Amino acid sequence: MISFPPRTQETSFIPLHVTMDGPLLCPYYAEFERDSQGNYIPDPEFGYKLTAESMENRRQWRARCFKGREPMDDLPSHFCVSARRPAHTLPRLLFGFPLRFDQAYEFAKRRKLKLLGENSDPDLRPSFAALKTIMDLDRRSGADLRYEIPRIEGYDFMISLYTNLTLEDDQLEKEEEKEVIEIIQRELQISDPPKWYWDATFIENS
Repeated sequence: MISFPPRTQETSFIPLHVTMDGPLLCPYYAEFERDSQGNYIPDPEFGYKLTAESMENRRQWRARCFKGREPMDDLPSHFCVSARRPAHTLPRLLFGFPLRFDQAYEFAKRRKLKLLGENSDPDLRPSFAALKTIMDLDRRSGADLRYEIPRIEGYDFMISLYTNLTLEDDQLEKEEEKEVIEIIQRELQISDPPKWYWDATFIENS
C-alpha cells in the first residue's frame, strides 16, 4: 500500500493517482492495493486497484461534484439565452437521454449495425457503438441528434436533441419533438422521459 504523509488541518494534501502512464493528481485521498508479491494490482479504470477506503473517498468526492447538478425535467428560465443572459455567460445543459454503452451494443445488435472488430482498439469500440447508434436513430427520427457526455452517475454518454445555448434555433415543434422522443424510446426500449443534464465536458459547469 502506498504511504502518504499524514493529513493535518494545516496541510492541504493532494495525492498522486498512479496510472500505467505515470502519476496524475488525484482530487481525493487515494491509496492502492498490492498483491502477495507486493506489486500494485492493475485496474482498467484507475490504473491500479484502489483500497476500499479510497473508493469511499472517491464516492464522496463524486457526490460533492454532482451536488447541485441534478437532472431537471424543465429548463429554468435563468439558463435560457436572452439579451440579459448571453450564451457565453451561461452553463451548458443538454436535453435528451443518458445511456450506457451496453445499451448501444444491444441496439446495434438488434439493428445489425456494423461495429469495430476484435482487432480494433478496445478503447474505441464502446464510443463507436454509441456513435453508430446515434447515427441510426438520427436517420430514423429525422432529427439532428448529438453524442454528448452528461454529468450523471451510472451512464456513459447521452443522445442529445439540443442544448440550452442553441435552444432558440434548434428546438423542434411540440408534435415533432414528441414524435422524435417516441421513436428514440421505442427503438432503445426505454421508458424514461428525456431531461436536462449538465454537460460534463463543459469546464464552466465544474
